[in-house]
Amino acid sequence: MRRMTIRDIAQAVGTSPATVSKVLTGRGDSLISDTTRQKIRDTARELGYSPNLAARALVTGRTHCIALWAETLADFHAMVANVLLDVLRPSRYEMVITDVVKHPDWHAYFQRNAPWPVDGIIALDSPHSVESYLASGAGRNAPVVSAGAYFWPETDHVGVDLGSGIREAAFHLAEQGCVRIAHLTCQHGMRPGDSRRLAYEAAMRDLEREPELLVTEQSSREDARLLIHDLVRRGDLPDGLLCFNDEVAIGAYRGLREMGVRIPEDVALTGCDGIADTAYFDQPITTIVQPVDELCHAAWQCLQRRLDEPDCPLQSRMLKGSLTVRGSSLRREVHGP
Repeated sequence: MRRMTIRDIAQAVGTSPATVSKVLTGRGDSLISDTTRQKIRDTARELGYSPNLAARALVTGRTHCIALWAETLADFHAMVANVLLDVLRPSRYEMVITDVVKHPDWHAYFQRNAPWPVDGIIALDSPHSVESYLASGAGRNAPVVSAGAYFWPETDHVGVDLGSGIREAAFHLAEQGCVRIAHLTCQHGMRPGDSRRLAYEAAMRDLEREPELLVTEQSSREDARLLIHDLVRRGDLPDGLLCFNDEVAIGAYRGLREMGVRIPEDVALTGCDGIADTAYFDQPITTIVQPVDELCHAAWQCLQRRLDEPDCPLQSRMLKGSLTVRGSSLRREVHGP
């Protein structure tokens, strides 16, 4: 079956292909009557017309597609991707997703390959990829908004400050009677300047306690579970755990349960990010919730402005995480039955 074209619609309506193109792309159709616009749309629908996106991109200079870069596609990042898809839908934009961990040398990658043809990029928790993208000169092709708790400040960015939430979590654990409050983190969290670790260490100083770092290879449930097993066997388990993220907290929770450790009576536990899974345990997990809806809307608004106003000043916005206290950290001996 032959594919319908703009010329077919123009012939059926009795107008020019240029007029049909203006109506269907929404560009330059302000002088076309409402009656003609509606007739063109109705005819396009009746004929089963679907636009050739590649041809439209050549004409308009827009692909109507953006890229989402993410360090991983684990639960939190998948949650952001789903919300961002909902945010994009009214604008009729599509999204391609790249797991940037799969490209360890981004500078070399950008030197060899042109980025996927998109109008813009939202880079979630991947500042080093953004740095390489801009340094390579590829950033001239599509603007980028760096977003999340880890962001590159020298481009448009929407950051999430988790510091106040981590501080609140540390003081909350202290108020629950925890004596040893450890930060259960990963190699990623041990990199110089990591904001979560620095916020934890600052809170420990203010509490006049020694920081204690428990480090896994990956920020995975299984690595955290196995570390907890080892700590219990050695008799060296802290009574308060402030976890790098919810994945780590969930793994720690399972490890504690398997080793017969009571939550929160023996160990009070907190996570970070606010993924949905944390609410569905017999002791729901206390977590620092990232403002995902606000983050996605703000990042898209920032990218839209950059597309419409390429020379606008650098855009910067900071959001805050908030502590949601649940059963995993509320110790009965402190608060009663």
